Amino acid sequence: MSAADSNPPDSDRAGTCPAPRATQSLVGHGAAESALLNAWRAGRLPHALLICGQEGIGKATLAWRLAKFLLAHPDVDSPEARGKRDLGLPPDHPVALRVAHGSHGDVSVLRREWNDKTKKHYTEIRIDDVRRIIDKFHLAPAETRWRIAIVDAADDLNRSGANALLKLIEEPPANALFLIIAHRPGRLLATLRSRCQRIDLAPLDAPALAQVLHGLRPDIAGATLAAAAAGAQGSVREGLERLDEANRSLDAQLARLLASLPQPDWRDIHALADLVARAGQERAFARMLAGLEACLGTKLREGVAGGLSLARLNALASAKSSMAQAAGQSEALNLDRRALLMGMFRDLVAATSP
Repeated sequence: MSAADSNPPDSDRAGTCPAPRATQSLVGHGAAESALLNAWRAGRLPHALLICGQEGIGKATLAWRLAKFLLAHPDVDSPEARGKRDLGLPPDHPVALRVAHGSHGDVSVLRREWNDKTKKHYTEIRIDDVRRIIDKFHLAPAETRWRIAIVDAADDLNRSGANALLKLIEEPPANALFLIIAHRPGRLLATLRSRCQRIDLAPLDAPALAQVLHGLRPDIAGATLAAAAAGAQGSVREGLERLDEANRSLDAQLARLLASLPQPDWRDIHALADLVARAGQERAFARMLAGLEACLGTKLREGVAGGLSLARLNALASAKSSMAQAAGQSEALNLDRRALLMGMFRDLVAATSP
């Protein structure tokens, strides 16, 4: 067994970033952190929090930061706890170290697990994954008064898993805390949303994002770092991908193709489709799909503002909807990525043609 097999990657970790449970700093969300700290001090911390916002802005970091704080300070009246001004722990704190290594008995994470057969993560959080959390929550806490579950992300729950989690949240054990991360909360079960107190995190502004990116990639600075921060729409994940040389090349090729619509060079499209359809290019393929969908979204907004005909607007909206649906099904149904991408370009050309 290889090292990769015995230590598969976590599905909640973005590229070379530290895992959220091991991240020490939180940038740009001081107001949300203060609100949680004050709620804890006042004894008003809800048993289920829904932490919402776009992917890669620090939702999981905030969730793990709160979990570590509560495990380290179970007594709100202790002198040490009363003097805290934020939820941070020293990096050498025993709780911080144990959580970072995944060895604390009172905190669990619910995420897409690794499939040893396919050597990929499952495409969803399955009902069996939720049942393991349920079984654990029926036991007494191992070390502290808290039992904490972090769901990263609820968007990945299948229907059965979502319903099982809902039942647990509706009838929670004493001192249970559910920290549920959602990138697109509107897609969750309405009943699940209604059982949680919602916290919305805003995208990071460019200076804050540049600060985070510089900490993660100190080898890159200047105009390249600034451009990545400015174009990442507040997402650390997207900023890191923009700093990757291969992604910068891919983005440039796609930008040239989109600028040539509705008459692109199909030889270039075929070459690009061949590139991102190869084995091991899953992230590049996902990036390409996101770029195509974003292009249609931009053209749809420009069409509305510019008084485009209803027929043209409907064509753009239909193409965007079909593209989003196909992108969501590509991994789950193991579709031919090259054929899917070529079909998307054909729809894009048709939708943007006069």
